[in-house]
Amino acid sequence: MKQIICSICKLENKKYKCPNCSLPYCSLNCYKTHQEYCNKLKSETTATETKTTPASQYPSTLPIYENIEDEREQIPIAKLTELLNNEQLQQDLKKPGVKENLLKLIHSKAPLKEIQKCLRNTEDNFLVQDVMGEILMQMRKD
Repeated sequence: MKQIICSICKLENKKYKCPNCSLPYCSLNCYKTHQEYCNKLKSETTATETKTTPASQYPSTLPIYENIEDEREQIPIAKLTELLNNEQLQQDLKKPGVKENLLKLIHSKAPLKEIQKCLRNTEDNFLVQDVMGEILMQMRKD
């Protein structure tokens, strides 16, 4: 049986799943780290569902970039805004497995590599692969 590692620290085997998004984690420390982002994502998703936010209201830097080592893997704010306002993506986020994989990206030090890994992983849901592929295509535009 394949062991699933903690999506936060990537060191230990998972013992628990987040009650909000089912992201696997191993300890209370990892849960607390994840919970901060999970709650933000949940509130942002709720806000996005009720209204779209103009690009001028987004911050110039995002806290999720603190983990990213290579600046070339940071997604420009304008591109994130475009993705957040994409109606198809908003619908896809409501489907099982999609949020979990996107949360893995948020906590990843190399998001583009995580997307590519998901695209290669045949165990993942095909819908998740489609969403990851669409995000990758959107990021490479321009």
